[in-house]
Amino acid sequence: MIDRDENGRAREVLFEFSASLTYSLVYSYDVPTRELRWEPRMGKRDGVRGYARLDACDTGTRMTYALEQGPGRSPSDLALGDPEALLVAFARWVESRLAFQRAT
Repeated sequence: MIDRDENGRAREVLFEFSASLTYSLVYSYDVPTRELRWEPRMGKRDGVRGYARLDACDTGTRMTYALEQGPGRSPSDLALGDPEALLVAFARWVESRLAFQRAT
């Protein structure tokens, strides 16, 4: 974490996956619309930009997600951006956090 905003949320985060894949993302928060946006500051060739938004719907919550990967990304990096795989991983993470909170 490079920087936080006045609410303690990440404002800029450095990602180092290897010596050849390093970038930082700057985050902005729109609380009324429940939207989070990110864009690269350092390492734009390898970075990603996008957003996630949560909206109430009849069956619960709808998540809208968009991701644009930098031109320096390898084919295996691009595969990590698959929206279906990301949403499945996100849902698993949320479920694990809820299970952990119930257990403690």
